[in-house]
Amino acid sequence: MKTLLISVTLFLTSLALTAGGGYEPGDKATDFKLKNVDGTHVSLSDYDNAKGFIVIFTCNHCPYAQKYEKRIMELDKKYDP
Repeated sequence: MKTLLISVTLFLTSLALTAGGGYEPGDKATDFKLKNVDGTHVSLSDYDNAKGFIVIFTCNHCPYAQKYEKRIMELDKKYDP
């Protein structure tokens, strides 16, 4: 679940960065620090060994997104060491 929250946070950050010119495919993202929903801070540098990140477009209120929640959690378990 922690990875899911981080993914959503990274997605929101990418939206903010894109509005100001943003990144192109293949660009390396600059490090940043954001407050997570549980009050802790997360940063790209917290995951130095990550091969990449999964960004999921979702909404807590959408019934279709709610149906996919189990699949998202399975992805988290599959790729989170």
